[in-house]
Amino acid sequence: MLKPYLQVVCNEFGEDIYLTILQDQHVHYIAKIQADLTQHKQVPTSTDDFLYNTAAGKILLSSFLPAELSVYLDQLHESNKLSVSQVHDLNRDLTKTRQDNLSYDLGGQSPDINCVAVGIRNYRHDILASMAVLMQRNEDISERTAAIAERMQDISTELEKRLI
Repeated sequence: MLKPYLQVVCNEFGEDIYLTILQDQHVHYIAKIQADLTQHKQVPTSTDDFLYNTAAGKILLSSFLPAELSVYLDQLHESNKLSVSQVHDLNRDLTKTRQDNLSYDLGGQSPDINCVAVGIRNYRHDILASMAVLMQRNEDISERTAAIAERMQDISTELEKRLI
């Protein structure tokens, strides 16, 4: 059901798009829709990315209930993965991500890769998955990234009406 919607992004922008879900507190890339004429070199992905470390993961993490999120953030600090200030910054970022249904990673996880992700929500606004486009960061692609984000948000809005 999602493939035709994701294919739209591939066709319009010539970029691969990934469908991600939450599993065992990690981002899992469960599907990849490959553009016919990918304009950029293939971008490597891991099937085991931490939620707090990727745009797709932050979308999924933003769906946590407040109590779940508090436990998760405490675990990040206690395991020394993030400092107190980083946890605070992440929590602030997640609030914005939740409001906008949009997350960017502009070279944060990997210096040569940009990522934009949008949540796929049902009619109750529950995030079921995320769609993400990863691009090589070899040029200024801010306008392109914004256009991709806008198109993915339009698709997400359309899917909200269809997903129960």
